[in-house]
Amino acid sequence: MFDRRRYRILAVIADAATRRSLEMVVGQWQWDVEFVYRVEDAVRRQREELAPVVICEASGVGDWRRLAGESLPLVVVISHLADDALWQEVLQAGGYDVLRIPLEGRELGKVLEVAGSHWRHRAVLAVN
Repeated sequence: MFDRRRYRILAVIADAATRRSLEMVVGQWQWDVEFVYRVEDAVRRQREELAPVVICEASGVGDWRRLAGESLPLVVVISHLADDALWQEVLQAGGYDVLRIPLEGRELGKVLEVAGSHWRHRAVLAVN
């Protein structure tokens, strides 16, 4: 089973309420989360220490597409307007998922759990 305590999440979120919401969910699951305010900061942090999953606001923090499309990280885009057009754009750019703000704890937890398992599976395949 996936060890949640070893799971690091990088969150590119400027909105204070959304940060608090994410902190509450992440705290329940015992994952480590690091917050940054801009995509540029996330890119720099990813070079220093790779986080397998990045949660990024769709707007107001920079271009989330700079983080998507690589094998890592798995990018989850969050937005107040999480519609089909954004979903399609995220998938085409190589993102992992789209969630609506305000974040719903159970849904977010499930997405992060599956993303973590997906990341772990990729890591095992890369070693073999």
